[in-house]
Amino acid sequence: MEIKQFEGFRFSVDDRVIIKDTDTAGVISQCRYEIVSNKTGELIVEENYMVKYGGYSQKKCKVDEIKYQYGMEPEVERVVLSVLIDVELMRKNFGRAAMLDKERNEIR
Repeated sequence: MEIKQFEGFRFSVDDRVIIKDTDTAGVISQCRYEIVSNKTGELIVEENYMVKYGGYSQKKCKVDEIKYQYGMEPEVERVVLSVLIDVELMRKNFGRAAMLDKERNEIR
């Protein structure tokens, strides 16, 4: 399986990452991403999470050298801040329960 070195993190297409992002109103939220491709030298991640106010969201964005930018329509485009500080690599084999435990511990 192809693994890409990116700013000190090793990613593969089976990895999950959690990043803290901010939307245009400055609201911080944690979103979970699945890396779906890194064949072009850019990581492509797919966001897959429940929207805060209900509904389901699924988006793809490219990871560039410094920050994550959403390749979406202008009205919903957001730029992720402080990504390299806040990125946390979550391996698929940790399982959902392990990820939830880790999130709970970080909140405390």
